[in-house]
Amino acid sequence: MAKVCLISKKEVKEGYPIIEDPVVQTIRKIKKRFGLLQNNEIVVSPEHLETYKKKREAFERNLVIYSAVAIIVVVVFSTLPIILSGTFNFMAVLYSFLLGIMIVLFALMGYLPQVDTGKVIKPAGKEARKPAKKKR
Repeated sequence: MAKVCLISKKEVKEGYPIIEDPVVQTIRKIKKRFGLLQNNEIVVSPEHLETYKKKREAFERNLVIYSAVAIIVVVVFSTLPIILSGTFNFMAVLYSFLLGIMIVLFALMGYLPQVDTGKVIKPAGKEARKPAKKKR
């Protein structure tokens, strides 16, 4: 399995592995179903770690902003018909929730998975290939 850098999209020898969260697993399942899965191990190379951190911070900030906008839209579109006409409109509530979900999904378009920075994957050397000695 080849190690591919998430930022440069090039094959690398060592790097920090990404955390396989539900979003990454879903993407892998979809790619497998369509026959596009390359089965690469996705890592962030040490030289691109700072770039990754900046992009991850931007993603997290955008996710918070989009979520706040979605909450405001849901609250306003759900309560506005009640305030203006005095009647409860179930369809307005349903559509406001759907619109809120769509807004949050737009934030996920720029998704960047987390990286396990405490663990570095290095190429296997001669020490890694030797079998462990048995204790007597």
